[in-house]
Amino acid sequence: MAARLDYSRFDHIGDSESEEEKPPEVPHPAADASDVLSELPSDLPRDLALVLAARQGQHNLVEALLKSRVEANAADPHGGSALLRAVESGGVQARPTIEALLTAKANPCQDNGAGESALSSASSNGPAELLKALLAAAVQVPSPAALSAALAAAAAKGNRATAEVLLDAGAPAANAALHSWVGHADTGMVQYLAEKRANVNLAQGDDGETSITRASRLSPEESAEQLVQLLCDLRADVNQSTSKGLTPLAAASRAGAAKVVQRLLECKASVQPEGSTISPLVAASTAGSVLAARLLLAARASPETADAAGRRPLGCAAATGNLELCRLLLGTRADPNQRSRAGETSEGPGAAALAIAVSAGHKALVEELLDARADPEDVSERGQSPLMLAAGLSRRDLCDELLAASAQANGTDPEGKSALLLAAGAGCLPVCEVLLEARADLAQRTLAGACALDSAAANGHEAVCRMLLDARADLALVGPVGRTPAEVADFAGHASLAEMLRR
Repeated sequence: MAARLDYSRFDHIGDSESEEEKPPEVPHPAADASDVLSELPSDLPRDLALVLAARQGQHNLVEALLKSRVEANAADPHGGSALLRAVESGGVQARPTIEALLTAKANPCQDNGAGESALSSASSNGPAELLKALLAAAVQVPSPAALSAALAAAAAKGNRATAEVLLDAGAPAANAALHSWVGHADTGMVQYLAEKRANVNLAQGDDGETSITRASRLSPEESAEQLVQLLCDLRADVNQSTSKGLTPLAAASRAGAAKVVQRLLECKASVQPEGSTISPLVAASTAGSVLAARLLLAARASPETADAAGRRPLGCAAATGNLELCRLLLGTRADPNQRSRAGETSEGPGAAALAIAVSAGHKALVEELLDARADPEDVSERGQSPLMLAAGLSRRDLCDELLAASAQANGTDPEGKSALLLAAGAGCLPVCEVLLEARADLAQRTLAGACALDSAAANGHEAVCRMLLDARADLALVGPVGRTPAEVADFAGHASLAEMLRR
């Protein structure tokens, strides 16, 4: 009959706090076991009742069910055994339940299909005494695979006491999760596992990260430095990269950990190892770490070499606005006119450092790059010159610097937009003023036929329109869709401006 029962009402036991999905109430233990069992819901299978009672720590009911010959290794719909649920519940009240199940020869290694067992749960959460009891009560010696899984669970939680119990019980150390212990900054456990011949170069995780790469990016830096030195002493490969091309040196550089960079370089880490796609110097420049960059340059890292993503040190440093770092790179003869992508997600052909610095609004850096003979006409990824970028940002100070460096006032982007048109559309009087002083062409038009006056009119900037008219902009010129500036303003909903332009 039990095989025909509908288990669906018990499928989400423990998964919800709603009234509808709470597990059925298990009666409090009575003096007589038969009385206890008679109070169980008629549609609740006895094996499931055992799991529920174990989870709730009702050891008298657990004993009664076991005496009625319910299988000790019964599992719930999620595959969790009664012993697993008892161990998970923890607390003092779980001990009698666990003892009863172990006496009935419950298997501590029984897996729920998701890699979880009573053994792994005890390894993760402890205490060590519970794990010892499970190991001692196991009918069969746990397999190396079961012990490895339990050791990995202990490592993930950083439970050193249970890990030592497992290793003493014969858990294989060769593939132990050194990576996890490194993440916990547990140098003692790393040393202990290494003495048991753990593989210090084992790649773990989806990206194949090694222990030394994990250590190189740890925080605080002092812990990272100590672990990196230990792993180097254990002959870890300092040039092994992840599946994404990240080496320990690149990881440390990205973290801006100069002390770790120094330690890795002393251990013969390459500034650009074969097969790596991430340049340590680019990583340091992206992080804005002057100290790390200085160490890498001293180790003969090239200040001009791009990584696999097309990023160059100077371009990445310019994006951060780090003046000292840019000066360092320029001082080692980095070419300010080489194009570079910048950041983690940049796409396209990239831009020179000057366009990147202007886009980020870093005035001091713009001055530094111009002094280093950066080309003021070298366009951005979208084809805009640094002057156009500055005008679009309404930055007169940057426009002044660029014009003083002989930037062309009448250059256009691929859509035919000029710096004056961009400034007029933004309503920036100071930028319009300086561009007019530089003889920007009032009649210059975009591919769509718009001029600076059209741009100001469309955006309702009356003061800019008056300035352009004072500079002799032509009101009669027909712009986009055959409209005059007055008609453009009217169409955009700026009636008063349209009236002014008609006078």
